[in-house]
Amino acid sequence: MNLVETSLSPIALQKLLKRIEIELGRVFTEDKNGPRIIDLDILLYDSLVIETAELTIPEPGMETRHFQLQPIIDMDPFVVHGKLNSSVCMLSRELITIKGIVNDLVQVMPLSNSEENGSNPFVSVHSHQNNTLIMGMTDVFDESFNHVGKFDSFDEAVRHSMNLFKEGADIIGIFSQSKHACFNRFGPEEEAKILVPIIEGVINESKNYENKPIISVNTSDARVAQKVLDAGADIICNISDSDSGNGVFNVAAEYGCPLILTHTRDDSKAIPGIEEYDEKFKTDEISQLTRMNDIILSIRYDLSKKVKEALSNGVPRFNIILDPGIEFKKSFEQGFEILKRLRELTNEQLYSMSGVSCLLQDLDGKLSNSYNKKNKNIIASSQFHEQLFASLIGFPVIVGSSRYEYTMETKKEKFCADNIIESIVAVTSAIQGNATIVRVHDVEPTLNTVRLFDKIYRN
Repeated sequence: MNLVETSLSPIALQKLLKRIEIELGRVFTEDKNGPRIIDLDILLYDSLVIETAELTIPEPGMETRHFQLQPIIDMDPFVVHGKLNSSVCMLSRELITIKGIVNDLVQVMPLSNSEENGSNPFVSVHSHQNNTLIMGMTDVFDESFNHVGKFDSFDEAVRHSMNLFKEGADIIGIFSQSKHACFNRFGPEEEAKILVPIIEGVINESKNYENKPIISVNTSDARVAQKVLDAGADIICNISDSDSGNGVFNVAAEYGCPLILTHTRDDSKAIPGIEEYDEKFKTDEISQLTRMNDIILSIRYDLSKKVKEALSNGVPRFNIILDPGIEFKKSFEQGFEILKRLRELTNEQLYSMSGVSCLLQDLDGKLSNSYNKKNKNIIASSQFHEQLFASLIGFPVIVGSSRYEYTMETKKEKFCADNIIESIVAVTSAIQGNATIVRVHDVEPTLNTVRLFDKIYRN
């Protein structure tokens, strides 16, 4: 779905749409509900209500059709129907809960924009997803925190990647940069020199396969993103702490590739896992702010900035995947909290924060005193409006908790253990939290457990 703008008036826009229909061969008959080669309608135009012989806005009957409501919900669930004075999200809910009309539209997620990847470049997500997607990880940076990423040659890294695919990985994730700022980083040229031969090697090794591996690459540099996509990568995982994506968003839009937006914070040289997530949020009163120390709300706030920037740079909504960034600047306890509350990541915006909120069950410990320019001792308002830059409803989520075992005290010399069982437990928790993709190092021992949990939680 691409977003475009127009300066045309509703009447002029309607005439343009009719001309396009005629040029594409539509034949207008008396049967308005009959089959047609194309049908272009104006569903809404801001909050205008127009009723003329030539044009009616909002589109008559759209409130009874999921196939017209859902695309608008995907763009902005809070758009208001000018005549019914209700949001499109609420209209869709009423269709389901009151009128009993099931929303049978299937949301799909593209894994690649390349036709070379076999017959399954799209997968169903959310309630229609049957199998959790597995991303097998190939770490090729020297200071890999899990000690499985040190390869002596490019050929060895390619063999490892192909083994992950043969063991059942749907996606091969190639990581050339350490996730932790306390390790040295490659420059863009060196990073590309490491990544491109591995990508080309995997593609060459899989050329005789009917379904070829999907390749995802982590980078925070637009030049690297362009080179790996030219080499045949399918997905870019942006690990930049910049809301603007450092140019990666523009590259993803140009190539039409899926884009993973990862939550991380300032790229300092501090030991990872020490970030505080104590935020100031606006309440109803402009002059009053509420402090909230909550990891999920902070992640939602930060990711919504990146989503807005990605959309503004031309990345289609259906190409965006969210990553809460458990491995990035999170403490061990924060990682547990994210896994436990993963479903909240893509909830609708929270408009009332009370003790019985479905999003936060324990607000008393998280809401502190608000401050006011005139009086710094005003107690926090019980009515709190979460203000996101873009809606996060419906986005697919990827979770990487494999071999995730460090705390502030461990420092970089002690970053890893072969905690396969613990990793599998964390993966199953992510599945319960409705993760679409899980990143793992050990594909073979994880696969059977994932499929069992899919039977329980997805089918």
